[in-house]
Amino acid sequence: MKKASVRPEKIEILSNTSFEETRVAIMAADLEARVDTGEASPRDIYGFFTANGFGGTYAEFLTLWNSCFTEITPMKELFLSLKGRLPVYILSNTNLLHFTALRKQFPFLERADGLILSYEEKCRKPQPRIYEIALRRAGVSGGEAVFIDDLPANIEAARQAGINALLFTSHAELLPRLSALSVCH
Repeated sequence: MKKASVRPEKIEILSNTSFEETRVAIMAADLEARVDTGEASPRDIYGFFTANGFGGTYAEFLTLWNSCFTEITPMKELFLSLKGRLPVYILSNTNLLHFTALRKQFPFLERADGLILSYEEKCRKPQPRIYEIALRRAGVSGGEAVFIDDLPANIEAARQAGINALLFTSHAELLPRLSALSVCH
């Protein structure tokens, strides 16, 4: 699964303003960090958008807010193939609304050995504390763990925590790198 950025046209529907105006307002309110760390409740998020021009119902807001996910089938297949052989944990910057929707849309996520979710842990990638939590929860050292992410800052932070970290650019590029770590055969 992959969280795509909310498309500009959806932001414009949610805020009734231009994408750029809403982006500036989100940054000024530090909304993304507050949402990811659970500081902002679902009603706070809805309130932000209604204060910025969204005139829809809460149900309409939820539909738009949660419409940014698509499955990356090769990554799902990799997850399922590893699951039987190795412990697999999910470390995600997310929020209650998104993860509730993800659980419904992608039921295979429940097969993970553990979930480290930023909104529950009150910290997010690339903060060092979230990697410490993940290692402790998995019961492994950094050298025993493999972390995959698509953001260079998150990869660098994981490496600083001693974790084998791989920048995801494509499934085809990832497999040989996992094999080199004896993760895939």
